[in-house]
Amino acid sequence: MRVIFLKRCFLVLFWVWAISAGGVAAADQPTGPTRVIVGGYPFEPFVEENAGVSVAFTAFLNDMQKDYLFAYRQIPARRRYEQMSEGRIDMIFFEMPVWGWQDRMEQVEATPVLLSGAEVMVARTGDAMAAGGEAYFGDLSARKLALTLGYHYGFADYNADPEYLKARFDVVFSDSQRHSLRQLLAGGADIAIVNNAFLARQMRLYPELQQDLLVSMKPDQLYDLPLLVRKGGPISAWEMTDLLTRLSKSGALQTFFTEEGLDRFLEFKP
Repeated sequence: MRVIFLKRCFLVLFWVWAISAGGVAAADQPTGPTRVIVGGYPFEPFVEENAGVSVAFTAFLNDMQKDYLFAYRQIPARRRYEQMSEGRIDMIFFEMPVWGWQDRMEQVEATPVLLSGAEVMVARTGDAMAAGGEAYFGDLSARKLALTLGYHYGFADYNADPEYLKARFDVVFSDSQRHSLRQLLAGGADIAIVNNAFLARQMRLYPELQQDLLVSMKPDQLYDLPLLVRKGGPISAWEMTDLLTRLSKSGALQTFFTEEGLDRFLEFKP
């Protein structure tokens, strides 16, 4: 009986040890990449109908490393602040802090500038030249403006409130820069304000626009576009900058933006 008892005790101890060892081994196993939710709102050429540079950049980052899994999620432009503060998104690509984040900087941090650019005013060439060319852009209060809802404009001191804009200017809103440009070309507005990266792409796709449109020599605003990261999220601005630095030193970052036709806007300095 004693021998049987000892054998049973041995078996119990063995199984306890095996389960414990197995638990330690399981805990030591890698848990997979850290998931990072990237928010994006319509902002051509970066986000356009669930495509664009931001979507491609998300896939590029996933292809280039295995520590993080970047997952793109489209959001409304005007809800990006609460989405970030609530932790529903962890990052926004190509976003300026001056675009409504000034009173929320305790919630976010920025990487160094990745891309530069500008927002420019464009008009139909015939109308603008008949009114003196560049002088056509001199008094915006005298023109009907095609604007994108939720965007921040330099001429309006970056106030994106549509009621504020309608009270001070003659404006027509759309949900994208593409539609703003269409409104201008159709005669529904005198001036559209779009970013120069989007405009460069459109002119490459539709060369006739180079004759149809006059671009103001004075930009509405200059862009310095970092990546905006939620503080306390799954990736910090420092970690994101380190990843960008490695991609830059390998040449992969430059290759990506060259393929996207934006290499002349690349500003990142590792």
